[in-house]
Amino acid sequence: MNCTSCGAQINAGERYCSTCGAPAPVEAPCAPAATVETTYVPAAPALSSTPILVFGILALAFACTFYFSFLGIIFGAIAGKKVSAFVAQGGELAGKAKVGKILGKIGLIIGIVMTAICVLVVFIAMIAALSI
Repeated sequence: MNCTSCGAQINAGERYCSTCGAPAPVEAPCAPAATVETTYVPAAPALSSTPILVFGILALAFACTFYFSFLGIIFGAIAGKKVSAFVAQGGELAGKAKVGKILGKIGLIIGIVMTAICVLVVFIAMIAALSI
């Protein structure tokens, strides 16, 4: 700090100026740092319609197979859950989300029908094998 009378340099802790003898200026105590209170606000999850479309396509693809049609039921149900979560987060069903919802429902229905047919065919084959 500098002397207020002559402008000479005064070392920290000295009470008088060594050049002119004037009392050293009193340093103001440091003000405490301002504390900033922060609150954690979780970021809103990004709304993505891509998983709905992916599970809808998987539901339809597996539902059309004979031995894996039960996967169409599973993926159709997952697509339905994803649609519900998407709408609950404030998403609007348009574009990929709407197509995924439709494909998921179609896959679910076809999966149920194909699985029932597969079980019926296997059951009939078992009965035919036992009767021979």
